[in-house]
Amino acid sequence: MSIEISFDLDFSQEQIENKLVQNASSTKELSLQYFTIYDISKVLFENKDKFHNLEILKINSCIFEGQILQFLKFQSQLIQIQLEGCWKISSQALLEYVQVANFSNLRSLNLSNTLINDNFIQILSTKENQLEELNISFCNLLSDKGLMVLLSSKQLNKVKTLYLKCLRLTDLTISALIESQNFASTLTKLSIYKCFGCSSESIVHLFQSPVSDKLQYFDASSSLFDDDCIRAIVDKDLKDLKTLKFYECNKVSSEGVKYLFESQIIQRLEVLDISWIYFENNVLEILQNKDLKLKELCFPMVPSIQNETLLKFIQESKLLNTVEVLDLSYNQVDDQIINYILQQKKNGKNIPLRDLQVYGCDKILNKKQLQKDSSVFDLVIYV
Repeated sequence: MSIEISFDLDFSQEQIENKLVQNASSTKELSLQYFTIYDISKVLFENKDKFHNLEILKINSCIFEGQILQFLKFQSQLIQIQLEGCWKISSQALLEYVQVANFSNLRSLNLSNTLINDNFIQILSTKENQLEELNISFCNLLSDKGLMVLLSSKQLNKVKTLYLKCLRLTDLTISALIESQNFASTLTKLSIYKCFGCSSESIVHLFQSPVSDKLQYFDASSSLFDDDCIRAIVDKDLKDLKTLKFYECNKVSSEGVKYLFESQIIQRLEVLDISWIYFENNVLEILQNKDLKLKELCFPMVPSIQNETLLKFIQESKLLNTVEVLDLSYNQVDDQIINYILQQKKNGKNIPLRDLQVYGCDKILNKKQLQKDSSVFDLVIYV
């Protein structure tokens, strides 16, 4: 069974602990979120032997301290561990844990927003494991020193997903990734979101190397990603790339976006996020004749795009045949565009759009009525 408890204020500490203990032996997945008052790690530790069927443990933004790690030491059967945003667990406690932990069955490890440091990563790199997913984002104590050891580890030979968001890494880490034979044969998802120490040149080299050959997902948003990076991605012609995000990259120009839109890759992408990227009307018009397969498209805050261009794009492109999430916030969107989409729904066309974001679009006059009309067609409009 699966147990999920969010917000400890919904129940008393005794109620929560009783529920956990009573169902311990049958629990396969345990998810605890936003525990800001109660630290129930003690009762978990006291009943550690009863959780023998536990496979997935997710702890997010809880005040738990080191005792939760004592519980984890006895759960070598776990295939997924998430300790996200647990700032009360000290670096020393985490270090002592990783020294004795058994990760032989572990496939997914999420330690984002925690106090792990380079020493922790260096020890983790020596552990026998089955890791396919590793998330160490927003860990301010990590540096190139630990990351370079991680990327050269022979034990990490199955990692498909690597999230390095908002880390103090530099080109040294990217070079280590490029040189890693293990990651070159397995890596399919990579995020270097908000890694300002990573130069655009190193991203170009990344896409010129074998480590990018199998990428399906790449996120370099809020970084030094630029037009040269786009050219490297397009020229590599990655057959499997489905998700591309480079929002809030102010070094990307209209020419870079044009190069992407004119490529074959744009017709294979399912998710594209280019929010807050400047490009011209004629660049958007390129997509009107493309066989788009996009399920999610985000390009808010592009003031250069005129209302007429947006309407024509939606009318003449094949976007509405596939898109499920569309973010046009802070653009020149008006009632005419929304009404056109709703009319297609009313006409019985199989339009999968379920999430339309038009925040800050001042030209939309009848917001409440549009929201009411859209609810009939399983479409949520966020205004």
